Amino acid sequence: MSIYRIIRFSILMLTIAVAIPSKAQVSLGIEAGYTSSDLSLKGNYQEFANVGNTTKPLKGWHVDLQVNIPLIRQTLYLQPVLRYTTKGACLESSGILNPDIYTPVGQKLKLDYFDLPVNLVFRPKLGRAGRLFIGAGPYIGHGLSGKYSFQTQFKGEVTDKNTQDVVFTSKEGSSPMEVRLYPWDFGVNCLVGFEFRSLLTISANYSKGFQDIDRNSSTTTKNQYWGLSLGFFFSREDY
Repeated sequence: MSIYRIIRFSILMLTIAVAIPSKAQVSLGIEAGYTSSDLSLKGNYQEFANVGNTTKPLKGWHVDLQVNIPLIRQTLYLQPVLRYTTKGACLESSGILNPDIYTPVGQKLKLDYFDLPVNLVFRPKLGRAGRLFIGAGPYIGHGLSGKYSFQTQFKGEVTDKNTQDVVFTSKEGSSPMEVRLYPWDFGVNCLVGFEFRSLLTISANYSKGFQDIDRNSSTTTKNQYWGLSLGFFFSREDY
């Protein structure tokens, strides 16, 4: 699935949203919460950052602005979301280091993104307490900024720690002195949660990136993350 198909589908969903009659009870909401992000790595990162293909999750956060548009009243909704979120991962050493030379070793890659998921959400009523909701759809994202943290090791000891800015660009490059990432990201998003009649929500979501954001032709890097959120709707006249 290409980024162009994702973009076309997202535009189609937004066009449908605009075409919804004005009498439809559109509601706005906000969410925020915890994000655990990771990177899917393939290729030889030893040459550039002295790290392996295994990573550890990076703790972060996100904040969402939601628009809920009824397609089938009280049952099916179109939900575009504007999301700021952190992505990235904690990196692990490849273990193949020459102790007799000063060697930079990658430690962490922290990225800031704006994502735009467009979900179809099913909201069945679950007793008097509120509604269960389950949804999925595509997302597109754009990198805003990023930090790459690394340390220098010599004879098994850490001699220095540094941080440098990530360069978001479409141009390829393989310099160990610069981390280049493609600015656009796309993939799929799914969510599940519960909406109380008090208009409070609790939910979990998972996003899987399809875009190779690495600008090095010999390696592949893809985003993925899951999150936990607490939210609030300003109005829900469609109950």
